[in-house]
Amino acid sequence: MRERRSDIPQLVAFYVLRFSKQFGKKVEGVSQESMDRLIRYLSPGNVRELQNVMERAVVLSAGGTLQLDKDLLPVTAELRTPDIVVRQTQPAVLTSSTLPTLEEMERSHIMAALQQAGGVVEGPKGAARLLNLHPNTLRHRMNKFGIERAAYRRS
Repeated sequence: MRERRSDIPQLVAFYVLRFSKQFGKKVEGVSQESMDRLIRYLSPGNVRELQNVMERAVVLSAGGTLQLDKDLLPVTAELRTPDIVVRQTQPAVLTSSTLPTLEEMERSHIMAALQQAGGVVEGPKGAARLLNLHPNTLRHRMNKFGIERAAYRRS
């Protein structure tokens, strides 16, 4: 995507349409400010990264025009990522479909919420609040998908 920045608006439009249908959202477009941010920010990225950002943005969108929150952008090397460890509970199953399964989508959504919350599960800025779930429900689903928070480190 570094060499083809002009393709980013078309890919963004494609993913907005795809994910708005998939999640039953009525997102019709992306604000110019958000589009400019994507074009500038994703120059070192790849198509999969763009797809993940757009998926999260559509899931979290509240209106017809997508406003990309700066927290949804991929984390760069300069930014500290939360300490989240994923353990593999079952071998990955390859399917002939390119559409992810519901479990893969749920796991991905939980991971995105945990990352946005800095690894915090409960509280006013926790992932459970972002997902509108009871913290125990979120912990149960994290366990189900093999998502663990790493041990706390002293600052």
